[in-house]
Amino acid sequence: MMMIIQRQDAREQGLKRYCTGKVCRNGHYSERLVCNGKCIACDYDRKLAQRTKNPEANRNRVKAWQKANPEKHAAKTIAHFRAKKYGITVTQLKLMEAMQMGRCKTCNSPFTKTPHVDHCHTTGKVRGLLCSQCNMALGLIKDNPQTLQNMIHYLNS
Repeated sequence: MMMIIQRQDAREQGLKRYCTGKVCRNGHYSERLVCNGKCIACDYDRKLAQRTKNPEANRNRVKAWQKANPEKHAAKTIAHFRAKKYGITVTQLKLMEAMQMGRCKTCNSPFTKTPHVDHCHTTGKVRGLLCSQCNMALGLIKDNPQTLQNMIHYLNS
């Protein structure tokens, strides 16, 4: 459920989107952009129509952006790959990182590189984001809780 808020209040709170609680002129009950007040769904439809109408111009525009922004392009590609591989959206992936406050779920150290998506190899369920060391440690013990308990016991003895 979207929180109903006025555009000015959303702007003052530093939000990029807001919801009026009303449908737009095209019948969408969707959030709106704070910067211009446009309906998100209408904006998406307009951009899709533009891309479909002139795919060559769209390809050229995308390639130019990729060339001008190699770091952003690489990060975006990695994020989309990971999201697709683990069955979650890029937004969910970013939300997970924000909820973990940019820190590894097991050792709590801040991420210095792109975090690893930890998941159960049996069910495929995503458990959280880990630093490379913790991800490697889990891989080396083959995600076996008993092995981990044995290691804890060994360290405490």
